[in-house]
Formats: sequence, structure tokens, C-alpha cells
Amino acid sequence: MNWYKLSRYFTIDTKNDKGEFQEQSKMDASDAREQADEIFDANSMKRRKPLREVVMPDDEDKIVGGLAEGWVKIEGEADKSIYEFGFDLSILKDFQQKGIGRQLINNAIKRYDSEKSAYEEMGFYTRIKIWAVNPNVARMLEDEHGFDCQPVAYDKGEPIQWFCYKY
Repeated sequence: MNWYKLSRYFTIDTKNDKGEFQEQSKMDASDAREQADEIFDANSMKRRKPLREVVMPDDEDKIVGGLAEGWVKIEGEADKSIYEFGFDLSILKDFQQKGIGRQLINNAIKRYDSEKSAYEEMGFYTRIKIWAVNPNVARMLEDEHGFDCQPVAYDKGEPIQWFCYKY
């Protein structure tokens, strides 16, 4: 895995409380990866895919969120193999509800849409699959991107986790 070529760093405008993304790359890649993994840990999540994007405020030299994504080959679910795209996303609590997660999700879905044709041209099925632990994310995936989201875990009768996918 060549993490350095895949990483993109973004800054956010914290003074105006906007999630406007500007590409920048002054942070060392291993520092960015360590900080992003700490955010995943703080949110009780484990990053299972290569880190693709990190977010940092324009006025600080720290990571406040990260997106890890990748493709995996799934055998045996259909008459031919499926290449499945998925991502893991984590944002520090103080930076949630600012549009950062939405932007990172949109970026990941755009990459899926642009990369899936390469697998389809080789004769594979493709899909994007996300485990959502936030009802707002599940609703956004359904309403804005046409995902099918099914609740898969409940607490006191209320859904707390969704399996969302799109072919």
C-alpha cells in the first residue's frame, strides 16, 4: 500500500465555521495517519481501509477528521465476483455538524462512481457498502444518493446501525 500517493489533506475555515475544503499538504503523512487513527479510536471505531483524506483546520496543525476507503473482492455472492467499495469516516465531536462528514462522504461516492467502470469492464459486479452508525448519515445516503439502508442493530427497539448499499 502506497499511502503517500493516496492521501489528500484539506483545511477547513474554522473562523467562519464552514467546511470549505482547500487542498494542502504541509503535514507529514505518518503524523496525519497517527492523528487520524486517534480520532477513529476516540469515536470507538477501527480504520480498516487505507486512509484517503484527512481534514485539518486552517488555523491549526492538527487533524480533525479522516476518511479511509478501498475496494475488496467478494466471492460467492453472485454468479460472478463483486468488487465492493467501502469507507470508514470519523470526525472529532467538536467538528461534527459542520458539513465535513457530508463533504467526505460525497468525495468517496464520487470516487466510487468514477472507479467502478474499470471493474465492470473486466466483467465484475460492483457495489458500494457502508455501515452507518448515525441515523442522519443513513437518511442522507438514501435521500441524496439512492442507497438502500436497512437497520441491522437495535438498542431498546430503536435502530442504531444500518447496512447501506448501492449497486
